[in-house]
Amino acid sequence: MAIQYKRILLKVSGEALSGPKGTGFDEETIASICAGIKAAHDLGAQIGIVVGGGNFWRGRSSGKMDRMDADKIGMLATVMNALAVKDALRQQGVDAVVMTSSFMPQVAECFTSDKAIAALESGKIVVFGGGTGNPIFSTDTASALRALEIGADAMFKATMVDGVYDKDPHKYPDAKKYDTLTFTKVLEDQLAVMDGTAATLCRDNKLPILVFDLADPDNIESNFRDYLSGFSANAQDVLAKFDFDNIIKRMVESNTLYLVIKEFGSEKGYLGPDKISAVDCGYIFEDLVRRFSESFGEEAGAHFTSRDIIYLMTDLLLSEADLDTSSMTVYDMAMGTSQMLSCMEERIHELNSDIEVTCFGQEFNPSTFAIAKADMMIRGGDPNNMRFGDTLSEDQFPGFTFQYIISNPPFGIDWKREQKAVEAEAARGEMGRFAPGLPKISDGQQLFVLNGLAKLANKGKMAIIQNGSPLFSGDAGSGPSNIRQYILENDWLDCIIQLSTDMFMNTGISTYIWVLSKDKPAHRAGKVQLIDASHCFEPRRKSIGTKRNDITDACRELIVTAYGEFANGKVYGDKNGIYCESKVFESVEFGYNKIVVERPQRDEAGNILLKRGKPVPDTSLRDTENVPLVQDIDAYFAREVLPYAPDAWIDHSKTKVGYEIPMTRYFYEYQAPEAVEDIVARITALEQDISAGLAELFHKEG
Repeated sequence: MAIQYKRILLKVSGEALSGPKGTGFDEETIASICAGIKAAHDLGAQIGIVVGGGNFWRGRSSGKMDRMDADKIGMLATVMNALAVKDALRQQGVDAVVMTSSFMPQVAECFTSDKAIAALESGKIVVFGGGTGNPIFSTDTASALRALEIGADAMFKATMVDGVYDKDPHKYPDAKKYDTLTFTKVLEDQLAVMDGTAATLCRDNKLPILVFDLADPDNIESNFRDYLSGFSANAQDVLAKFDFDNIIKRMVESNTLYLVIKEFGSEKGYLGPDKISAVDCGYIFEDLVRRFSESFGEEAGAHFTSRDIIYLMTDLLLSEADLDTSSMTVYDMAMGTSQMLSCMEERIHELNSDIEVTCFGQEFNPSTFAIAKADMMIRGGDPNNMRFGDTLSEDQFPGFTFQYIISNPPFGIDWKREQKAVEAEAARGEMGRFAPGLPKISDGQQLFVLNGLAKLANKGKMAIIQNGSPLFSGDAGSGPSNIRQYILENDWLDCIIQLSTDMFMNTGISTYIWVLSKDKPAHRAGKVQLIDASHCFEPRRKSIGTKRNDITDACRELIVTAYGEFANGKVYGDKNGIYCESKVFESVEFGYNKIVVERPQRDEAGNILLKRGKPVPDTSLRDTENVPLVQDIDAYFAREVLPYAPDAWIDHSKTKVGYEIPMTRYFYEYQAPEAVEDIVARITALEQDISAGLAELFHKEG
């Protein structure tokens, strides 16, 4: 993240180092000041510091002592303060060096601008002691001089009041505070922000001065906002999506802003990537959002995908991947905090660290989008690939295609808000994303599938999480059925994996991973693999929300092996414990012709009513039959209908093609009920136990 001022000169008064004592050193105060300096240094700022000596000595207030000698004592006081600041910085892990205006090699290095700049560029903080090395000149002048000598972008002056006033606000309640000042105003009105020599140096060399109070939390807002304004446009976008402006206002109103900044500047408040990884930060954030979403009844599946599920999806996508390539693109159309993207990138680099992975994502929740974009910036990716907006109504990647798509879009929520835009997109036909059909308004899951297919490269592969409704909802000819038909007849559906219940943090329903490919290998062409992994999990020791089950490494290996072997009717694992089962079907087996079976109306005598020589259908007797596509309609009709209704016929004009994937039916195993004799014996034994217990009870009471 870019900062506004790359190199700064900080002027700290000697009085500030004394804290509440008024004189000498106050270790807690110095440590607090240095913590703030460290925070700025950690952001990449090069910092020089000039310290005053007022906590020990002021030459101009030395009574009858010769002014030259008194000022020299003051210069020595600033050297003592410089050594104290250097030591406090080093205690906080910051490399610092003291440079003095006078030659005292046993104490510190002698200042030259070249040595100071070299130290700053090497990452050290340089503390300047001894003033200018000449009497009469104040440490304000020394600050301006050193700032110019090291090429500082700005001079920061820490004061004991919350800004600049026309007179001392501690003595005069009517003192006027200036929000901004010109150098001319400072000189003309002789304002005590700095001496005239220092002000003239800064004016003539166009060196900006920022005045602030290190100890006063009431003045921290403007400085914090000025600090934030120096970040890049992408960082500003992140802050805006977090609504950070209003957050700052609320923190100011509650008098917490200074305290929070102070804590983040402390050692215990450090949350750098070397301490907490981006993935761990994602976990923390997601858990916090989960807790709040549960409180406010957020819809299921809106925010979370646990890492065990993500890693299963990545391994399925990459199980047959060509890793002899220089680059890969990955897209998540409902990226949340972008953890799917980061995990996918991690997995790819584990297999081949030389592959350049470019991630793209879209998210419409401002806070989660901000997290995703910040995460991308931290990981060194292109934050411009993280885009804000509703995927269904505000596609941010028109014309883009991607090699891999991994996503967990929201399920169980309607698309009423996006209806106008979605219908307009569908009306574009093959030029749009939703030409095959539209699902029911109450469930928009399949729209995300269509969006993914529209953006999948010719040899691309997608893994997307769905609930059960896209498998079977909608009758023949309906939008959901037409979408399934579109996918299956194009031979893009590769595999569906059924997961156990209780896999997500905020919903316990059954979920499914759909694997879709536009480049199936020859042995998978025209076929669909179904894997029942509902028994392939281990219970968690402690649940997270409604997540009570985990896909462990061993479970994931079973599922990925089953997917890779592509076997029909094979069980992987122990069927009495943890296992999954694979079955393979021809794509056409999921299709059917829905036929309308008519029967004639009859009069009171039982005669068939005719109209233009044809039987009049009796709508009360109308029925339908689903005939598998692999079967001949007429043969099916003759076998299954005519023996029971000889007068029936098919209205072929009403025949519709439908597709469904009744996964539960395919994996159903009949279990014979318990024998009657065993049931009777068990009931009899219970009756005997109850009778014996009652007899014993009443005998004791008697």
